[in-house]
This record gives sequence, C-alpha cells and structure tokens, in this order.
Amino acid sequence: MDNSVWVGTYTAGLAMYNGNTWQAFTTNNSLLNDSFVRNIYIDAEQQKWLSTSGGVSVLDAMGNWTIYFFNTPAVTLNNVTDIVFDANQQPWFSTINTGLVGYNNNDFFALTGANSNLPDNTILAMALGSGNTIWLASPFHGLTSFVPPNSFQTYTTLNSNIPSNYLNTVETNTKQQVLIGTPDTGLVIFTIPTNTWLNVNTNNSALPNNHISSIALQTDTEAWLGTQNGVVLCRFTAPFVDGIGEEVVPEITVYPNPISNYLSVQTNSSAQNSIQLLDGTGRVIYATTNKFAIFNTQNLPNACYWVVVQSANNRTVKKVVKIGN
Repeated sequence: MDNSVWVGTYTAGLAMYNGNTWQAFTTNNSLLNDSFVRNIYIDAEQQKWLSTSGGVSVLDAMGNWTIYFFNTPAVTLNNVTDIVFDANQQPWFSTINTGLVGYNNNDFFALTGANSNLPDNTILAMALGSGNTIWLASPFHGLTSFVPPNSFQTYTTLNSNIPSNYLNTVETNTKQQVLIGTPDTGLVIFTIPTNTWLNVNTNNSALPNNHISSIALQTDTEAWLGTQNGVVLCRFTAPFVDGIGEEVVPEITVYPNPISNYLSVQTNSSAQNSIQLLDGTGRVIYATTNKFAIFNTQNLPNACYWVVVQSANNRTVKKVVKIGN
C-alpha cells in the first residue's frame, strides 16, 4: 500500500510527500492536463484519479499517465470537481456547468437538467453512501441523492429541514448519515433512517466559522473540518452521531452577554453537570461541576468565548463576547 501523502493544489498541480521529500507533478514535467487539481481519488490499484479544471488525469503506481477528455456532445467543458466510483466500480465525474458524467463501455455520457431530474448542472462534491447512493452537493439547489443509472431525489429548504441550499462539500459515514459543509450555516448532518437534520454552527457550538469548505472523517464520531478560520476537529457525542430520538439539553442562563469583568452561568438541570468556559481554540479557561458559577473575566482578551454545560448524555453550548472592562 502507498503510504505517501498526495496533495492537489490550486495553481501548482499535484504534490506527493513520501515522508522525507516532496515531489511535484506539473503541466511542465508530466502529462497532468491542468494545474488546478480539485480532488484526488485513489482506487484499489493505487491509481490516482485527479479531477482538474481541464479534465481527468490518472497516475498509476508505475508512474504512467492516462488523460481523459469528455467526448459527449452534452459536455462542452471539462471542469471536473470530484470523482466517485459506485458499488459496481463505475466512475462518475461531477462538473461545473455540465452535470454528472458517467463512464461505461469506454464511452462518456452526461446526465444534466435537460435529460434527467438533476436540479443543478454544477456539482461541487460527491460522496458514496449505502445502497449505492451517491450524494451530490450543489452550490444553489441543495443536496441530491443519485442512485445509478438515473434516479434523483433532491432536498432543499422548501421540502426538508436542511438549513441552506448553498453547499460546498459532502461526506458519508457508516451510520447512514450525510455530513454537509455549507458556506453560510456551518455543518449539517442528515440522518437518513430518521429523516432528521442537525445544524452545527457558531451559535450552538465552538465552531469558529460557518464556512465549511471540506470534511474528512477520522471515525464515525470524529471529523476534520476545513473552515475559513483554520482546521477544526469535531468529536460528536453518541446521541449526536446516532440520531436516536430528540436530545434534551439542560437550560442555562448566561449573564451578562457581552461580558466585561465577570460571567455568571446557571443551569436548571437536575443532573450532574460540568460548566466550562472555552476560548476560540477550544482551550478550557475555567471549569466547575457546580450548577452555578461566576467566572472572573476581567483579564481575558476581547474575543468570542463559549460556555459549555455538559451532563452524562447532553451538551449545551452558548457563545459570549468579551468587549472590554
């Protein structure tokens, strides 16, 4: 197995790090067809399938290149955003402005708004889920489930509880959940069996920014999120991941907000709770197991902070702002 790290760049092509040195593949020293490498898919044969703004490039384990340009009349551009192989090992390519492109029997074919129920001909990201379902993230028309060869179902703010129609990226886990990154409303988790939607944002969590550009699952309960304020590791509690029932969270009173010299926190929950004050990096500044706490905030820098009240199964997060003494 190839343990190297492969990196797609915005203008400098493909880079590989083997643990000691870097190697660059560009349009000048390889057959890479474009310097903008949006995504990388590595198959079972260790072939690197690269989605670029100039088509698809494939680099095999022996260093040989294969270049694909779409030759279907429906596809006039080769701006490819993502690549997914379905359960039958058929490749699918998402594009800018030219829909979803499939490859079968040595030929390309396109599914667009003109010949299918695809709601948006621009797809920014894809993820393979259970039941051979491919989930599509659209920048304007929400989330779409696609089951080959031609079955589509779309979720928007008009027909579901998804909080935004503007999506950047999508990922799936083994819990039959779809994790969605948005440019304006943070992280969204869709639990398919219960048809429930959870929205994690700056108002109800320690997420530093609501613009989620990428998601990488470490486990079913841990996800790395790329945001406009850096990379965040989110660890989810069991009720959050499993989506079982409706979580009951303790009610808390936070005063004042904005804060200056002190912060008062009180919970009415009968369960044993911990109360924490976190800074923007997730560092715990103060912590107590009482139901009432007064924190001295006089010497804290002016910034956003998060009050976290945690019981055995539940968690409540509120944002507070320090504006001065």
